[in-house]
Amino acid sequence: MKNNKNIQIIDKIYKAFAAGDIPTVLGNVASPNIEWNEAEGNR
Repeated sequence: MKNNKNIQIIDKIYKAFAAGDIPTVLGNVASPNIEWNEAEGNR
């Protein structure tokens, strides 16, 4: 299930951030598979 995998990835990123493991955070958010969406009206 794709949604469950996404939740696992997000959980891993939050836990790494909380632990101060910045290389893991950056390694996961720098993936070409991530789709970034900016909130409308966010300037």
